[in-house]
Amino acid sequence: VDISDYTAYGELSMRESAIAGVLTLSSKTRAFYVRGSGDIEYMKARSAFLQGVTFDGLLTMDYGSIDQYLAFEAAETEHHTWPVRIGHWGGNNEPLGLSLYGTVIKNNFLAFKGINIAGKLNAGYIRVGTGIFVETPDVAGMGNRIGGTLILSGAVAPQTLNIRGCRIGEDLDARSIKAGEINICEAYLNGDSNETALSEPVEVGGYIQLSDAEIEGDVLLTGITTNTTNTDTTYSLVLRRTAISGNLSLYASARRMNSELPSRAMVPRGINLRKASIGGDLELSHIDASEGEVDLTDAVIGRDVDLKPRSSNPPAKMARLSMEGMRCDGNADLSGLLLISKTTREDIRGQGSVHARGITVEGALDIHKDGTSAFIPGKLNLNSGKLGELSISFRYFKYSCDNKTLETSGIHLNKTTIEKLSVAVDEGFPCPIDLRFADIKWWEFHRSGGTTCENADDYIALLDKDPNKQQHTWRAVENSLYERGYEDAADSVHKAMRHWVRETELQEARESNSILWKIWTQIRLIPRMPLDFFTEFGTTTWRLVIAMVLWFTLSTYLFSINENISPSEEGLAATNTTLTNSDHPIDWSNWDGFWVALRFHVPVILFTARDEWEPTNGNRLAIYQSTDGTFRHLPFGDPEEYANLVIIFHWLAWPIILITASRKLFRRS
Repeated sequence: VDISDYTAYGELSMRESAIAGVLTLSSKTRAFYVRGSGDIEYMKARSAFLQGVTFDGLLTMDYGSIDQYLAFEAAETEHHTWPVRIGHWGGNNEPLGLSLYGTVIKNNFLAFKGINIAGKLNAGYIRVGTGIFVETPDVAGMGNRIGGTLILSGAVAPQTLNIRGCRIGEDLDARSIKAGEINICEAYLNGDSNETALSEPVEVGGYIQLSDAEIEGDVLLTGITTNTTNTDTTYSLVLRRTAISGNLSLYASARRMNSELPSRAMVPRGINLRKASIGGDLELSHIDASEGEVDLTDAVIGRDVDLKPRSSNPPAKMARLSMEGMRCDGNADLSGLLLISKTTREDIRGQGSVHARGITVEGALDIHKDGTSAFIPGKLNLNSGKLGELSISFRYFKYSCDNKTLETSGIHLNKTTIEKLSVAVDEGFPCPIDLRFADIKWWEFHRSGGTTCENADDYIALLDKDPNKQQHTWRAVENSLYERGYEDAADSVHKAMRHWVRETELQEARESNSILWKIWTQIRLIPRMPLDFFTEFGTTTWRLVIAMVLWFTLSTYLFSINENISPSEEGLAATNTTLTNSDHPIDWSNWDGFWVALRFHVPVILFTARDEWEPTNGNRLAIYQSTDGTFRHLPFGDPEEYANLVIIFHWLAWPIILITASRKLFRRS
């Protein structure tokens, strides 16, 4: 059936038509014009081709059954060009459009090229054999225009949904669509895509709805602009619970008809990807969501999340990034992220922040990369997350280090598990940072001169930026350094921790209103101070050993003075001469004093040399013998009491030395 150059002042009805061949309605020498509506519902045909037709009313082609294709295309002759026009623009009446609801195209495609529809285009639950195409003709000013909503919800297009160059007055609703791939892109006229070419973008007056869709391949959105003034729209792009086997990419907007469009994909009210599943990469480097958020809560990304900066495009802009519970099996590069801390929307809480509590990234999460850092004026919340690697820097985290600031700013790593933490410290250390109960296996600090892992000052400086310091954090860092073989750095971190613990306890005591608590704190801490000094908080014993060697030298000197020595009970029992406890050795040398001192300074070993003599009791400790043979004594204490003091101290000191030495020995082995 071929009807061309037809004018009707009423309606055109072909309801329930059965056509064995092709239905063609076209403009060839003059316009095909129906002033009323068109009713072609329940039509059966091999194909249907509507070229350059005009309907002032509603054109319905619902529940059709077509074997090959259904095409709507502008007609072009040598002197005239007629688009497909449906519905009447202007006036107070509701604009009418085109309905293809429930139509089945068994083997081939549904195509639109050069359409101008005043109302909505309803192709809900349409089924095609291959794809759905909305293409722009290579004629300036002949782009596709839909005044209402483009409805593709529930549609099935096994190969592709292709929308290239289209202006949609309201929404693009393709929820629950099933397609092989989706391309919503700008159209370049004359097939030229270079910088000087004219192009038609995809402009959507409301939002793009792709929730609950099932896409076997990629989803590519480029050259799109969504509405910036419709405050009833929560998101500009919705892919909630959408399953995409391939990649999801949003690229920069194209050049529109001799005038510049913004260089980003314009989704000003944000993107909803909550619970979406993407088998490939998620590319959002070119988006502008400055009045909204990008919500990736509970989304699953099979490969990488990409918001990295591009040399020719500004960074990805948004008010809030939510990634709570998101899982990324590759890397997540957020170094090109630019967050806006204050917008006109009051329904978005936590503006200027990244909310990623419970996030899982198997690879690297890059907040800083190759000298570029994400701009996050609020907080980076990664609490309870699991990351393969985290890269951060000081550049945009330079606030005061206190809990009040931490409520709205800083880096939050509470209970986060990180295989490797990389910190760029050329400009300083990020502040504030919450490291409570964080489990970090490997640390790296990057400077322009190279990368270091063993500098304890770096770890201490970073831990100092935590307003909620905990011994758990310090010990985790210390253990990490030990396990990697950096024992000196681990000891330095341990000493810094003990200093901090002591100062914290003293500060709390000073600020306490309880006198008893202040006294108890002093009683607890003051006796520990000498031990902490001599053992450097349990990290080494060289100070204690030096003190013991000096003391041993003093004891050797004191026990070399025969006035301080008398026979022991073993000596009295073994001698054949008559000696008393008040007798002193006659032939007594420094070597003899050495062996006596050794018995008391090393009480864990039994030395038998000169055991017939021992420090005397009853006499004051002699400290000097003058030339006339007289002795000078201490005003208190006898040699036996001095020896007891030596042995008590060394019974306490030797376990400390042996335990510390064995700990280091076994760690090295």
